[in-house]
Amino acid sequence: MKKFEWLMLSFLSIILIFGTGCSSKKEDKIDKKNDEKTEKVSVFKESEIELPKDAGHVLDILPNNNGQLMIVMKTKDEKTIKTMTSENNGKSWEDQVDIGTQLTGTQKEYADVRLAEDGRGLIRTVIADGPDESNLRQEIFELTKDKKIEKLSNEINTMITEQKIQTLFWVDEKQAVGLGEKGSFLFDMTSGNAQQILSEKELVLSFEQYKNNLYFLTLNGFKKINLENAKVESLSKAFTEANKIVLKEKNIENIVFAFDGKDDQSLLLSLTDDIVKVSDKGQQKFMEKRATQLSNPKNKLLNVIPGGKKNILAFLETPDGNKLFNYNPEGQKEVKNTEANTLKIYALTENELRQNEAVRVASNDYENKHTDIKVSLEIGVEDGVTFNDALKKLNTQLASGDGPDILLLDGVRAQNYIDQNLLLDLAEIIKEQQSDKIFTNVLSAYKQGDKYYGLPMTFAGMSAYGDSDLAKHTNSLKELTDYLVKLSQKSKTPVFENYNFDNMMLVFYRIYYSNVKQEWTKQDVTDFYTSIKRLYDLVYMKNIKEWDLSESTTLVVGRGVLYNVALGEVQTAFDYVDNYFVIEETEISKKIDKSFSESILKDNKMQYYIPQNILAISSKSDKQDQAYEFLKNALSEDVQSQLSISGIPVSKQSFKQMIKEQSFPEVKKIQLDSGKKKEVQFEGISETTINQWTEKFEGLNKPSSFDDTIFSILMENIDEVVSGKMSPKSASKKAYRKIELYMAE
Repeated sequence: MKKFEWLMLSFLSIILIFGTGCSSKKEDKIDKKNDEKTEKVSVFKESEIELPKDAGHVLDILPNNNGQLMIVMKTKDEKTIKTMTSENNGKSWEDQVDIGTQLTGTQKEYADVRLAEDGRGLIRTVIADGPDESNLRQEIFELTKDKKIEKLSNEINTMITEQKIQTLFWVDEKQAVGLGEKGSFLFDMTSGNAQQILSEKELVLSFEQYKNNLYFLTLNGFKKINLENAKVESLSKAFTEANKIVLKEKNIENIVFAFDGKDDQSLLLSLTDDIVKVSDKGQQKFMEKRATQLSNPKNKLLNVIPGGKKNILAFLETPDGNKLFNYNPEGQKEVKNTEANTLKIYALTENELRQNEAVRVASNDYENKHTDIKVSLEIGVEDGVTFNDALKKLNTQLASGDGPDILLLDGVRAQNYIDQNLLLDLAEIIKEQQSDKIFTNVLSAYKQGDKYYGLPMTFAGMSAYGDSDLAKHTNSLKELTDYLVKLSQKSKTPVFENYNFDNMMLVFYRIYYSNVKQEWTKQDVTDFYTSIKRLYDLVYMKNIKEWDLSESTTLVVGRGVLYNVALGEVQTAFDYVDNYFVIEETEISKKIDKSFSESILKDNKMQYYIPQNILAISSKSDKQDQAYEFLKNALSEDVQSQLSISGIPVSKQSFKQMIKEQSFPEVKKIQLDSGKKKEVQFEGISETTINQWTEKFEGLNKPSSFDDTIFSILMENIDEVVSGKMSPKSASKKAYRKIELYMAE
């Protein structure tokens, strides 16, 4: 059966979310010894299948009708695109068709090729017309059974372009299905007729075909399409059961499915922790992912291909490129699932993108080194549970000794737990770290006296970008606001990007109002609202008035607004420094504009930073030794070297290596939303520059300890304040009452 994974480019750059394993509720301590459950689990041997030596990005991979493994790929040098086959599971590969020799320019650069089991394929290319290459149109070619490449009719090419199709594949001799921005369509490739089968609101994640039925997995669950009449039909009992499973998953975007057998009455579902087999009789565990490449949160599963001997092939996207693994069954083993062999980690919220990626990397590495221990990550705010209810439940569990072993302090007011002696002192771990290897200044984020109560795995800086005088006016939010008002009066150039206002507002809150502050005053709240209202009025906001600032994300992630400053679109920008992309953008901006200035935000004495993925150990845990080992391992190069997108790793070596491993283009092409373009010669980031950034991070000395609850309270009235419906003073009265109540609790 053919299996595809379809992800839109914008979806790829934004959604890289990995699922979590939720720990079950702890039973009464008296019954713990009787809480042992033994289950039989199939054991699989993992082995990597070698892809062709010159394989770069793999566009499609599947078995053909002759039992061969078929692949279509771009070569590493990106000079061509070709198809190859293997009769012996990758031990040797044979060239079939060199597609790239018949494509030129943007055709080759943007080509997408999808194969059918009979060896045919559809090649979707993009042509850029006009002197500025702004007019884009698609050209579609057919790869025939006799290995020829033929351009399809103008009518079909026009139709595909009009529907903005991004993935196109054969479903029979004459029909193809296209997935695009306007929805999913069934195309008659002889007449050019198109029938819409799914709306643009039903984003397709993956799909499988069985005879005349096409099964889609969308964000809304499974859909079955009859290809003879292009109609949605009722799901079978097996798919109805599978639908119940996928809709309960927190991150449906990561689910991959494939048929298990010769019909569509049984399927495999790749879920967070396991691959399960689903039929009309229900579901059963097929394979555990733990201690395999499938459990590594750095890898994304793109395709599952059932083999002929109860084995499966798994096609992955990894930091080192595409990889293919074979899993052969080797019998079964009995596994005991008990409280005693489960190390429980708790995070209050699951932020977007992959905020807890670092914790999952650490969990995966720990499980691989301790095969008798299972690490579970529980998210408090989910499945309809409110923030306040989750927090109250956590507080009760910690106080009673029935809580997690390890607690993430991100978004939590840690001082409450410190005052109640609910967190262990981590000085033994932190003091043994060497300053030449670790940003030990960052590890001091939760230091009180001689004790340390939290261990950040990653961190982020917060920087101001603009003229050289900007950094001289950051001692308070009022002072900074006054300076930005003056800039707005001196020039017609916008002071900052309006679409980045929510991010900027959060940066200012983190700097000036969340630095482990124990007492809030009504004046603090009034000052915050007053400054935010003044800033909101500085730029043209009409085109984003529909935004609800009250729903602003608390996720720390650099937005990439530096080029707007360097190219003169705006005067200033305020952003996080939390990954190598921001550092690259900063260095390129300095090449564009010699007067471009970047400075870590600070007041008269302190330079601010955000500790992230902060691990703490419950003093009531009965697995403190295991928890200590987990935290120590979290600082190891084995873990730190794998971190990339959930902050700057606290390991200096891993940070430097993260920059060095990036491949930077010799010529950086920049294009802003306004249409302004710039090409910059860029040879990469030098050793000297990397050391300068290291020294800059070594100077960070003021942690911003974010409290999700207080920020949420402030945001409840923010839309009324900036729109003028409520005065800052009135809003502060309402907010301050809630803050007082929260602090008292």
